[in-house]
Amino acid sequence: NNIFYYKLGEKMKSIYPIKYINYDETLSIIKNIEMNRNYIGVVPEVMKIIKPDNFKNTRFISSIGLERFTLFSPSYNNITDWEQTNNKKIGVITNSAAFHTLTYIKTMFSLSFKIISIKLFDESIIKDFKKRRFHAFFMIIAHPNNVLSKIHKDQPLNFIGTKGMGENAINIAFPNLLKAKIDLTHYNIYNSQPDTLLVKLNLVTNKNFSKDNGYNLIQTIFKNLLSIKSSGSDTYKMQMRDFNPEYIYLSNNNQKLHKGAYKFYKDIGLITNNPERSCRYKVGIGECNIKKINHFRLL
Repeated sequence: NNIFYYKLGEKMKSIYPIKYINYDETLSIIKNIEMNRNYIGVVPEVMKIIKPDNFKNTRFISSIGLERFTLFSPSYNNITDWEQTNNKKIGVITNSAAFHTLTYIKTMFSLSFKIISIKLFDESIIKDFKKRRFHAFFMIIAHPNNVLSKIHKDQPLNFIGTKGMGENAINIAFPNLLKAKIDLTHYNIYNSQPDTLLVKLNLVTNKNFSKDNGYNLIQTIFKNLLSIKSSGSDTYKMQMRDFNPEYIYLSNNNQKLHKGAYKFYKDIGLITNNPERSCRYKVGIGECNIKKINHFRLL
């Protein structure tokens, strides 16, 4: 149901000895990781916020892609922000990360929309919109999305990211997600770039996945980043355009590093055991010599 995930799975299998790929619902992936030491999964980072108790045995290896909160509605519905979804119906893919996020949004932001679940996101939702089965649809997706392009051509859409949620409420509900924009030029819309939240797709595994395998996995991703980003269809390349090396690393305290990823971080100088406070200004594996620090704290 999500071609972007499919492509990422194939990319991983092409650079690392993965036996088979199983495309499944997000919570099923997490449950498999929790129980199986040799299971690797791709999970949107938002799931750790929404279902924290499901990640007791799960450890972070790397981020490998980016998606964005995207709410869209036919322009004739006149929905331009989240406040206008009250007493409306919002469609979402059943048991997806977007489904759990939408349920969370409804509670956290005290909104009164009704959630309508569907099994498949395809062009059939054009008819669903026309029949008023739902007034808007919520996804966490990478842009551009080819199905979304076809829907927009049939009936012009309003794209909403986080407008109407409120800055303070967003920071409370999603403290670790980065602010971003939705580039609508892919859909021939040139006068709008809605504010939204960026969701990293995290490669995670069981805490008992071997240290060497974890180290080799993140090192392989690091070495093959250019290939992961730039080999594939034009749509895939656009979806990966904003994924930069800085996104590979764990950037918050919300998740735990796998022991192999921890060793990799130490080897490339992102983690040091040197207690000297001045070492926080130094990146790299060289010795931290405080005598070399000048007046401006530069090394």
